[in-house]
This record gives sequence, structure tokens and C-alpha cells, in this order.
Amino acid sequence: MHTRAYLAAVLVGAAPAAADVAFNNFGVGDTYDTGSGWIVYGPNAPNGWVHGFRFVAAASGTVTSVTVPIQFLGGAPNNFQFELFSDAGSVPGTQLGIVGQTAGAVTGTAAPAQIPAGSTITLSSGTAYWLVGRGFDNGQSTWHQNNQSQSGLRAYSLLGGPWNTGTVTISAFRVEVQGGAPTCYANCDQSTAPPVLNVQDFTCFLQKYAAADAYANCDSSTAPPVLNVQDFTCFLQKFAAGCP
Repeated sequence: MHTRAYLAAVLVGAAPAAADVAFNNFGVGDTYDTGSGWIVYGPNAPNGWVHGFRFVAAASGTVTSVTVPIQFLGGAPNNFQFELFSDAGSVPGTQLGIVGQTAGAVTGTAAPAQIPAGSTITLSSGTAYWLVGRGFDNGQSTWHQNNQSQSGLRAYSLLGGPWNTGTVTISAFRVEVQGGAPTCYANCDQSTAPPVLNVQDFTCFLQKYAAADAYANCDSSTAPPVLNVQDFTCFLQKFAAGCP
């Protein structure tokens, strides 16, 4: 009874993320920072930079498209590939699949390009991933930053070398998914016997928080420290809301 009363007290009615959007940091109307970005070059360009940005999926499902503001700067070909990777200790881990390729726009004010997913890649809500962009031959582009002042982890590699990381204003992108059965975030231990939400889920959440697991970033924050007291409040809100 005391637990239920406390949970009800902290429930503030935060609106859930759209079920088909796993991540989105564009401004209203898909706006982005037209004056700043991170370079994505092919291996034969002057600097063959590959860039990736870490995000935590806000929805589960199969990736249907990725939208990016990529601007063509020169060289050839004008094709840039985007891939999804797992997270391995805050660096890109295993490649989960290639989303597809797009041509860079000739100006930095064009509408961002939507890339339909060309392979089956499944994301799980609350899990961290990396979206990585690369060029071919000596093609050169810039992947424009978001205009929402959202910072996060950037990973970059030169000519296939090791990943380097740092916290920056990340590039803009949106990842959309087609979900199946709804996922209940608060059912941390993925139990199926009723009641699916119980004290074991609190224990599970505490363990994931202590282990710095990406699941514990309940509010999907990106500014360090990403795990903080707000994640506890977020989890309590989701527990109080129950499962569908």
C-alpha cells in the first residue's frame, strides 16, 4: 500500500514517445543546424573520417528508415552509407546492419534525406546503439548537427583505425521503427507470470543502474551524467502507469 501511494504521488503524467520513433533530435519541421556539422569522407578523401553518434532507443521494433541532413561537399561518388552498431562500452561494437545509402544535398539548407531500411535491424527500447555514416572513394560530406543543443557521444575513425570518442553536440538524425507487441519498460526482468510488475523489477532496475547499463537511462538523457536521480523518478512513473 505504501509503495502504491508513493508511486501515485510521483506520477506526473509525462507523455510517452511516439511508438514508431526510436530516436529524433530534429527541431520542429525537421530543422537542424545548417552552419555546423561533422565530416563524413570516403577512404580516399584527404581525411577519410567515419563518424557515429550514440543514442538510446525510445521504442522497440524493426528499423524502417533513418533520416539525416547530409550535405555533399565534393569528390565522388555522392553516396554516403549509414549503418547501425551495438554499443560496446560507449564505443561502436558489432555492426547490426546497413540501413542504406543516400546522396548528399548540394546545400546545407535542404530537407533532410530519408533512407528506407534495406536490411532487417531490430532495436530494443532502453538499449544504446550507434548510427554510423561513411563515404566511398573520395566522396566528401558534412553531417549537420542538431539545433536542439543536444550533446552526446561522438565516435570517429580515420581510415579504418580505432574509434575515438568524446562528448559533443551530436549530428541530427531520426530512427523510425515498426513495432510488434508493445514493450513494457517497467517490466525490467521481462517476467510473464502475473503480476508482471513487482518488487523484482525494482531490484532489476537497481542492478542495471549500478552496472551503468543503458537500460537504466530511463529518461533517455544525453548530458552527462546520463544516469542520475531523474532515471529513478522516470522508472517509478512507468511502474505506476503499469503495462498495457
